[in-house]
Amino acid sequence: MATTSVPASGSTPWRGGIMATAIAGAVLGLGIYGIWADWMPMMMVAFAVYVPATLMMFSALPHHGARIFGPANTVTAIRLAATSYVAAAMFVSDVELLRQGELLGRIDDPRVWSAVLIALAALALDGVDGWLARRTGLSSDFGARFDMEVDAALILMLAIAAWSLGKVAPWVIMIGAARYIFIVAQAFVPALRAPLAPSFARKAICVVQVATLCVIVMPVVPDGPATVMAAIAAALLGWSFGRDVLALLNGRTS
Repeated sequence: MATTSVPASGSTPWRGGIMATAIAGAVLGLGIYGIWADWMPMMMVAFAVYVPATLMMFSALPHHGARIFGPANTVTAIRLAATSYVAAAMFVSDVELLRQGELLGRIDDPRVWSAVLIALAALALDGVDGWLARRTGLSSDFGARFDMEVDAALILMLAIAAWSLGKVAPWVIMIGAARYIFIVAQAFVPALRAPLAPSFARKAICVVQVATLCVIVMPVVPDGPATVMAAIAAALLGWSFGRDVLALLNGRTS
């Protein structure tokens, strides 16, 4: 996606970005405070994810190009807040239930179900931000990267949750770690840094990862089927990354 001129640090994209992320963060905090009696641990975990991710987003904002932050990026900021909630709901409830001697993931566990529903909402919004970017003519490299990194973070949170819930063996974390392994590989293999052409298959497989992991962490899904679903998702992801790596190594870029 092409960008236009780089805006100055005091221009509208910065003000819009600050407003969007502040509102999303406020909704995240108020939601946790209003829903959970023991809200402080969840708040700490949620913002331990949300604040660094937001700061990284702002570090890339000078490359946005457009004159406004835009509704698409605002939706992505909301999805980032939702991802932070998923992290808190899964991992804080894990610690709490272990302390209480209870089994995390029982069918009536509202903490896990709330995380699943929020993750599904974030997945539903995944198609909205791209549509808004095209509709408003504000598509940019920044927006595409912001969207991709939020997708990667959500997949990582859900993959870790699938393991911590005892649904799948630790290898499931590789599904969430794939994006970050690729980033490390880029530091050592310059050819992997080239931009890739847009791919419907790549985006569809990303959606499959999130949807599959959401199903896996549901308390009603037994461990056996969860492992089979995770293996299928991992195979699809491996095919997608393998195809892209080969394309980059052979110089087939955008």
